[in-house]
Amino acid sequence: MTTEQIVMEATIPNKSYLSIGFGPNMRGTDMIVWRWKDTFTEVDNLYSVGYSKPPSDGTNFLQTSVITTADGKFKKFTTRRKMDTGNAKDFVVQPDKEIVMCYAYRTGNGDFVQHKERDVFSIKFASNGQAAVGNTSLHELRKNTFYEAHGLWMWSVWMPIGFLLLATKRYSKKRWSCMHALHILLGFFCIIVTLVWGIKILNYFEWKVNNDIHSIVGVASMILALIVGFSGAITAGLMQFHKQQPW
Repeated sequence: MTTEQIVMEATIPNKSYLSIGFGPNMRGTDMIVWRWKDTFTEVDNLYSVGYSKPPSDGTNFLQTSVITTADGKFKKFTTRRKMDTGNAKDFVVQPDKEIVMCYAYRTGNGDFVQHKERDVFSIKFASNGQAAVGNTSLHELRKNTFYEAHGLWMWSVWMPIGFLLLATKRYSKKRWSCMHALHILLGFFCIIVTLVWGIKILNYFEWKVNNDIHSIVGVASMILALIVGFSGAITAGLMQFHKQQPW
């Protein structure tokens, strides 16, 4: 870097992209992407508001040169960016101050689509024109407390409480009235938690289901859990009209 510009070099293979963000995640983050697909190359300045595909912010101040390595396997992008671009959406880089940044990449087809590979890093741009790895601890930044809370709540209602739902109807009939009341309370608790955290995670990803096994199976399990919960509530209500029949 110079004291007025950051000079970034990105070397990527064909049918891939690399992006960086001036922040620890994609929420409200100034980003840059380098992409190569066959005869097409792209460098763009982006602004991400969430976890969907970040759009271009419409600026063209990035100065980039592109060369192909001697073996033809890689493109080397050299991009210059002002430390303060004057754009309200662009991150202002302050000399001698550590910045926590994120990056993501994807290989295989070169399309700018959802990635799986990502991480965070810390860097400091010194006033003497040098850049160095920062000292910020990244352990907590790599954690996602929202994911952890979502997983804990869903696991709780689908596993231990799910077993209690089975036990209160199948194995605890000697105290039928008490167990029946507990079963109802647990059932409604499962419905509420599944609805609340299902809505939360869908809203987190802007109402899009990711194309991975966890997301697909998770949404399917959520739907099935709600069907079972509501059907149980309906069945319990209907049985009030047939009290002479044993449960």
